[in-house]
Amino acid sequence: MVSNDPILPIALNPKKTYILPTRFGYLFILLLLIMLIGSVNYNNNLGFLLTFLLSSMCIVSLYYTNSNIKGIRFVSVRAEPVFAGDSAMFEFTVKVPGSNRVSIFVHFSDQLDLNPETLYATENNRIRRSKITVRRGIFRPGAITVSTVYPFGIFRAWSTVSLNLKCDVYPKPIFSSFDFQPGYSEQNGNATSSRSGAEDFQGLAEYQPGDSLQHISWKKLSAGQGLLTKKFDDSIGNSIVINWFSLPTQDTETKLSILCGMILKAHRMNLEYGLRLPGTTINPGSGNQHRHRCLQHLSLFQNESIDHDQT
Repeated sequence: MVSNDPILPIALNPKKTYILPTRFGYLFILLLLIMLIGSVNYNNNLGFLLTFLLSSMCIVSLYYTNSNIKGIRFVSVRAEPVFAGDSAMFEFTVKVPGSNRVSIFVHFSDQLDLNPETLYATENNRIRRSKITVRRGIFRPGAITVSTVYPFGIFRAWSTVSLNLKCDVYPKPIFSSFDFQPGYSEQNGNATSSRSGAEDFQGLAEYQPGDSLQHISWKKLSAGQGLLTKKFDDSIGNSIVINWFSLPTQDTETKLSILCGMILKAHRMNLEYGLRLPGTTINPGSGNQHRHRCLQHLSLFQNESIDHDQT
């Protein structure tokens, strides 16, 4: 859920910081050469003065471009799990020594960034960058590039740093009409049905994808009051089982997506639920941590070593 790699904090390595002229910079340097040749050819003192003045400005620009990127340090990185096909959002905490840094570009190495950042020396600067995911598993977006063309855009300085970024990617949920299976009742030690506590009617709520068709209030629908579903309170302490083997489809990814939808539905209904996969059984539980544990097992199912950039 959160990436706390032991390499952090890490600063940009000055030995791996590169500086080259931009396209505008190459044009500017070519112009200086033409001015110098013209000044020599015509022995024009004003031409020499302007050429040397612009050349000194170019040298000063080189110094400030390098200083602007120097010493930038990544303190922490975090990313919340997402579902396949969504954008994984990475939040970086960045610190800089000395003075503020302006016009800093922070982006993944295979992407372009058109949004420069201002980094303040007295604050923990937070930068958020996203990258689209494709498949379930452990998503590793790759290295981060920090660059700047400050102050005049003549030179570009950049450095690439590997933070070993990663983010859990759950299967894309499919909300189906499959019902939950009975789980284990702690009161009598027997497997009993727990269809949302059918003995205790709690009220009506707006229909959500995946809700059982048996709980739809057809009377309210015929009266023109919208699609509502009956909610029941589970007062007998039963648990339910989200079971891989109960699904008729044979496609692995489809099964995982349906199980993902069932977990989200059970979590939303505040049910105590367990998960049964080939070779793995998770005991019933509830809460955000239990939800993450179940979804993580789906994410890594038969692919525990998955490690891709999903570009």
